[in-house]
Amino acid sequence: MANSDMAPKTNFLHLAETQNAAFDMECHTSEELERKFTLLDELTEGRPFTLLDLGGGNGLFADQLLARFPKGVVTIIDISSALLSKNNLSSRKELIHGAIENMGEIFAGRRFDYITMNWVLHHLVGKSYPICHENQRISLSG
Repeated sequence: MANSDMAPKTNFLHLAETQNAAFDMECHTSEELERKFTLLDELTEGRPFTLLDLGGGNGLFADQLLARFPKGVVTIIDISSALLSKNNLSSRKELIHGAIENMGEIFAGRRFDYITMNWVLHHLVGKSYPICHENQRISLSG
């Protein structure tokens, strides 16, 4: 992870924007998307819902979700302004430039019906394996 810098008051190391650009893709297969959306369909039962997508990057997953669920609203948080700039804009999609480790301050008092995290845990790195593990635990416990 060349050119990483330490986030203030945390043990998280961040990728440089040039490295973030490598993640400008959708990694879900159609079968994986269908399984996730079938589960979400069962959970929502057609009701409106809010969803927070951690590390949602370019928004391709969110776009497919919004197309499938017309009553859904998605908020994406991502540390990469370059990836966020690739998002299709929508009145049902909110984009937040920020780090997952700062979610507590960013979303203070906000609640979401569902939270997704696709291919993000391996980005929550630190200077050692135990720190990486702790970063993941902190992120998952919100």
